Amino acid sequence: MFKIQPSPTFWGKVPVGIPGVAKPAMLDIEFQHKKREEIQAICLRMKDNEISPQNIKTTAKEVVVGWKEVDEEFSQDALELLLENFPSAASAMVETYLKESIEAKGKI
Repeated sequence: MFKIQPSPTFWGKVPVGIPGVAKPAMLDIEFQHKKREEIQAICLRMKDNEISPQNIKTTAKEVVVGWKEVDEEFSQDALELLLENFPSAASAMVETYLKESIEAKGKI
């Protein structure tokens, strides 16, 4: 049965580049579901180039609420550390979030 109220969170695989390693690590990230207006605001900020490295990091912190298979338990401090140590992670998280939110398709 289709539910009109979505789950409050969903999972996505986020590729995070690691210096010196050819393949990115694929992190299992839990995202917070947002309504259309909130997603549109994120898209507009990206389109209008308002997302500076600091703003994209802030956006990642707004949408990421958990993870699996990471050596630290999820917390905002641990997320901050991950984003500081792996600069490409924030944009990868936001891109994956938007792709999963906007292009979500069920398996047929």
